[in-house]
Amino acid sequence: MKKILVCESELEILSLLAELLNLYGFCTITTTSSAQGYEITKQEKPDLILCGHSSRHLNSYETCWKFLQKNRQDIETANIPFIFMTGMNLDTILNWQNYLKYQDILFKPFNSQILLEKIYTHLLSYPKNQKSSDYKEFTALLN
Repeated sequence: MKKILVCESELEILSLLAELLNLYGFCTITTTSSAQGYEITKQEKPDLILCGHSSRHLNSYETCWKFLQKNRQDIETANIPFIFMTGMNLDTILNWQNYLKYQDILFKPFNSQILLEKIYTHLLSYPKNQKSSDYKEFTALLN
């Protein structure tokens, strides 16, 4: 079972994401704080990280960015796929290009199929998870 860490400060979104991911057979680990996300990542070694940016919370971008940087600087967590979720226009996010350099961006609102396709694409590219049978099972779930 693939582990996904969801780091999202909006409780409603966090709850919906956890429910959806659990429904599709993922082991979901959640936190509302990207500051705690790194410690959880070190301890749990998730297969993928979803990190939400919120315009409602001060320094949300900065804490997401610090979380990503810490992960990329640690040899144990450097290759874990990271998807930055935001509802903001990229022009309002300082250095947004850095996220694309290191991983991916998912724009809120998004539907479950887009989220799941993005997750699975990254899980396939993550070295320890390359199984073609997983892809067939996953695409069958979406149809």
